[in-house]
Amino acid sequence: MPKAQPDERPTEDGRAKNGRVNDARINTAAGQPGTHQPGTAKSGVSRPSAANDVPHERWEDHALHRRPALLATPEEIAIDRAAATAKRRAFTLSTSRLSMRLRLTLWVVLINTLVIFSTELVFWLYQTSAIEQATNERRIRRSRMIAAELRPYVPDNIAQRLAGVSSELTRQFIGERFMIEVFDSSGQSLASTGPERLDAATINLHRVLASDSPFVVKLEPGAIWPRSESETPTRIVTTTMRGSDGNTYAIALAVTDSFVDDQVRYLRSVFIVLLLVGVIAAGISGWFIASIAVAPFERLRRLASNLMPDASTTSLAVDSVGGSSEVMRLAEELDLARARVRDRFAAQDRFISNVSHEIKTPIAVMLTEAQVLDRRGLPQPVERFIDSVEEEMSKLGRLVESFLTLTRIQDGKGLVRFSAYGVNDLIMDSLDDCVRMAEQHHVTIQPELLADDSTLDLAVSGEPELLRTMLNNLVRNAIRFSPNGGTVRIRAIAGTRSRNEEQSETDQSRSEHFDTVKLVIADEGPGIPPDRINLIFDRFSQASNQPMKGRGHGLGLTIALGIAEMHAGSIVAENLPKAGCRFIVSLPLRGIDPTESSDVAMTD
Repeated sequence: MPKAQPDERPTEDGRAKNGRVNDARINTAAGQPGTHQPGTAKSGVSRPSAANDVPHERWEDHALHRRPALLATPEEIAIDRAAATAKRRAFTLSTSRLSMRLRLTLWVVLINTLVIFSTELVFWLYQTSAIEQATNERRIRRSRMIAAELRPYVPDNIAQRLAGVSSELTRQFIGERFMIEVFDSSGQSLASTGPERLDAATINLHRVLASDSPFVVKLEPGAIWPRSESETPTRIVTTTMRGSDGNTYAIALAVTDSFVDDQVRYLRSVFIVLLLVGVIAAGISGWFIASIAVAPFERLRRLASNLMPDASTTSLAVDSVGGSSEVMRLAEELDLARARVRDRFAAQDRFISNVSHEIKTPIAVMLTEAQVLDRRGLPQPVERFIDSVEEEMSKLGRLVESFLTLTRIQDGKGLVRFSAYGVNDLIMDSLDDCVRMAEQHHVTIQPELLADDSTLDLAVSGEPELLRTMLNNLVRNAIRFSPNGGTVRIRAIAGTRSRNEEQSETDQSRSEHFDTVKLVIADEGPGIPPDRINLIFDRFSQASNQPMKGRGHGLGLTIALGIAEMHAGSIVAENLPKAGCRFIVSLPLRGIDPTESSDVAMTD
């Protein structure tokens, strides 16, 4: 909530200097609505006293920071909602980054865990209920057998016989604490096997005597014996019998539940182990099931990664993808989508080609007329205008030629003839084409050729004109961004696809089995901005804030990359540690199947 401005600070009568009364909602928080409480301003917020730690000039901030939550401004509410939305999006993004295989595995584990847990829960309830019921039945039978043995001795000789029965039960209730107590019809205790006494109300004695049916009650640990002696509950069975005098008596048999607790603990341990084993088994099986489920999509991804929109590319073969009907339908839809993209590209390229051809004629006419125009006696401004027209027409002509070259490459019509082109010849031909531009911009081109006997005659296979155009575009781009007196280096490196590191000159002399050549073009310019390094091969992509000599049209690198890919090669751009950048062109050597070429990591 914004703070009050100095010209709106409340005065002693509770009004702002501009005469407005503070919000009545704050008055309600301090006292009755609209009333003036003693010791408060009419704004409804108590002013600090002299003893208060809040300074007088900070009173407004102190009061505003303690405002009720209901008085939050719309801006604060919007900020809270935006924060909550951001948290939800972050959670969604974090979960969406999981692979399909992992997500399917997690779902299988979750579902199996729920099924196992539900089954174990039902079985647990059934087993515990069955154990309780079986224990109660056994204790009732045992109490009736005791009653049958004590009946002839009640009430005269009950104590003597009760001691004998207790010694017999000791051999039966192994590891259990127990006691027997006999009650008459009035609830008085006649005899007991131990010093402890049972409460008639706890065992519901009067109900047992009235109904003549056994009654079972379960007491918490420590109810009869101290917890130090028994930490298990005690089960008491009360039943009735007829004494030798014909009166009704009650017998209470109290036995600890150590055996029952042991069974329950064992059952719990078994269920926990089964649950853990089930989760692990579900995870392993889910991982393999998910692998089988996503395998068609992985094969489809690999096929799709090699697809190009041109018509010569092999379509997605449904039989090679395999999988269910859903995957087959997906493959068919991808083929249809690729066909639509191919048609759009073809239409775009036809349009560019047609327009470029139509524009070439008037450009050539205007350029020729500007070049042959008789300038004798013309004013200086007119001559500058003619020079500007000639320069701009030349740029426009080069742009049209770039469009035609790019269309030719994308249509797959570039490789008109295949021939061997020596690597050193390619560098020297490009040097001849670019040396004049380098001299104009005061830049030196320094080539490093393949000089070893094993690499001197290495050649690439392709169309020499296109390969030279590719290297020319890269060298001219380096010249534009090089400072005065700078050096552009062109280095050729022979290597093999089986090695992951650059071979030094010594290594090259030791190996004669090369299948890849790297052309490294490095400059000493400002380098490529980090946010543009992944976009420099896009059409019309230029770094407008970088100093360069003569602005191009933004198609040179795109054409170079297209030519490299036509020859089963690649181009990688990277910044150098100190200054400048370099472009690394990878091309398969002559006699190497281009379809088997792969990237080779070779660094200076």
